[in-house]
Amino acid sequence: MMEDFQNEIIESQVLPSVDHVDYEPIEKNFLYVRLISVGLLYVVITFIVAALLISGEVTFDFPNYWAFLVILLLLGFNMMMAVLSFRKRKFAVRQHDIGYKKGLLWQSHITIPFNRVQHCEVNQGILDRIFELSRLKIYTAGGSNSDLTIAGLSPDRAERMKSFILQKTIHDEEE
Repeated sequence: MMEDFQNEIIESQVLPSVDHVDYEPIEKNFLYVRLISVGLLYVVITFIVAALLISGEVTFDFPNYWAFLVILLLLGFNMMMAVLSFRKRKFAVRQHDIGYKKGLLWQSHITIPFNRVQHCEVNQGILDRIFELSRLKIYTAGGSNSDLTIAGLSPDRAERMKSFILQKTIHDEEE
């Protein structure tokens, strides 16, 4: 005879808090990568605006230097946001999952259980290599929307995390 299905309510007050997780910060060199990336983006935007103004394709109803002043103000704002949001990027590797949090205005806390991980890879872009950083990309069974990338890790730490996660996924499959 089948037992009756039970699904008891758990009070939210007794659930563990995510605030008690000890998150580790990413490498400080990642801030330089972010600042350089933002700066390069605005250099490209400035050249495009300058080329359009010189060619006469675009004209403004106000002096042209105002366009560059707006670009400069946006650059300053994005640099400030990069610095402030850098401090919010942290990760935690626990026994059964990996957590990552980021964001200043739009904050996100992502936790991926190891039994959902399909595979991992470690990547380096040009700036990452210059500043001796790596990115750990974790692919999950949920598809690309649930994948996780942790940028700003030292190459050694990224490789160790990758090995640990892959060992945990193998161990979880065997159980």
